[in-house]
Formats: sequence, C-alpha cells, structure tokens
Amino acid sequence: MIRAWGVWGLLTVGAFAADWRAELSPSAAGTFPEVPAFTARFAFGWSGIQAASGQAALSYEGNEYRVAVTGQTEGWAAQLWRMSARSTVRALREQFTSIEIDQREQYANYRISITGKFQPDGVWRLRLREPSPDPGNWKFLRVAPQRDMVSAMLFVRSQPLKDGDEIRLIAFPGDSPYLVRIKVETREKLRVMNGERSAIRLRLFLQKIETSGPNKGKLQDHSKFRSGTVWVSDDDKRFPLRAEVNLFIGYVYAELNGVEFTPP
Repeated sequence: MIRAWGVWGLLTVGAFAADWRAELSPSAAGTFPEVPAFTARFAFGWSGIQAASGQAALSYEGNEYRVAVTGQTEGWAAQLWRMSARSTVRALREQFTSIEIDQREQYANYRISITGKFQPDGVWRLRLREPSPDPGNWKFLRVAPQRDMVSAMLFVRSQPLKDGDEIRLIAFPGDSPYLVRIKVETREKLRVMNGERSAIRLRLFLQKIETSGPNKGKLQDHSKFRSGTVWVSDDDKRFPLRAEVNLFIGYVYAELNGVEFTPP
C-alpha cells in the first residue's frame, strides 16, 4: 500500500545505452504551488472490498519536507494476510529531491526493512529480511536522478497537467528503479468522501530498469503490474483522491477518506 505512486528523472549513466533515455521528461519542477502541510486518511482494498487503512502526514522544516505513512490490513483481510507497514521520507522542497527513505513491513512470520540514501548519481539501498541468516549488503543503484514515490507524486503534481500531456520519469519505490509513463487523460467528476469532486485522471504504465547483469540498462515488463489510474483533485490542492492498480489477480485501490490541511 505504501508503494503505490510515480516519479521523475533524467538518466545520467553513461554505461546505459537504452533509447528510452532520450524520451525522459525534463527534471525541472513545475510552477504549481506546493501543497500545504496535511494529515490524510486512506482506505485500501481489493476488487472493491476494503481490506486495509492508512494515514499520511506531510510537514515542512526549512528547505526540507518530511512525510510519514503508516498502514495495516484489517477485518477479514487481517485474518488471511496480516501486514502492517510504515515509511518515512525526507527530501528537499526545491525540485523535490529525495534525501533518504526508510520503509518497514511487518508480516505474520517475517519483516522486511528497506533503507535508501539518495546521491546525485544514484541511490544506496539496503534491504533486510528478518529472520534470515543473510545479513544484507548495501547496493548502489547507478541510475539518477531518482525520487522516492512521495516526492514523485509531488513532482508530477507541480506540472501543468494539461489534457494529453505525457510525463516520463524514473521512480524508486524501494527495491529497484522503474521507468514510469504518466498520461493526463481527462477532467471528470469523481465521487469520493460522500461527495462529487472535480478530478484530473492520470494513467500510469511502468517498466523495471535493470541495473546489473547482461540486461543492464534495459527495460523489463513488470510481472504483476498491468496499469494504473490515479485521480487528483482539479483545484488549488491537487490532492490524490483515488488510485487503482490492475494486477494479475484483479485490482487494488486506495481512496481518500479525509484530510486536514495545516495553515502556513
């Protein structure tokens, strides 16, 4: 549920020789005003049935912002698949440049932690699974600039988002970098939080960027992800209202349940 959104970038690794590099969008942030600090609540589900809940909070400290996200399965879903997760992000407000991420996922019999430290030429990543005899090692993913998922969402939000616009970017959800293509499809009405709201509909497609081995620099189709749709409010907040991701088992969704903005 934490790894659910998109990012931006310009590939600067000379060893990569893929044609898709030239199609990446410019990395400059747009001019749409930044979102106020907030606390938001979301519902998550599978094929229309709610299975989890989560909360996200964004705050500003000087030239940085911090985002904390938590979530957990509930009800019948928790009986079948117990999982809780939290993620924290620290990034620079200018250009939405990621500094570091920390993710924790707790399952019934094991837990996974991912730490990412962003550099100008890539990101250092440490992935641990416990219990496991493998102590884990830091791995450098040389593809840049990368942004974490939250910073990606904020970066895309800053763009003009005119109908028909297409954005191509590099996203780092935690394990590997992905090429994400975002197409602005249309404006429409969306029923959410017991009301009808004006929304911008975005269509998402993604492919994994191989960072090692014989396929280094090439794109690989995701084994489970088919496509995704995100609706953001068509107003001065441009806040995420709903997201749907088509998987091989059906579709999962996240939907806004409530949000409180903090005055500047």
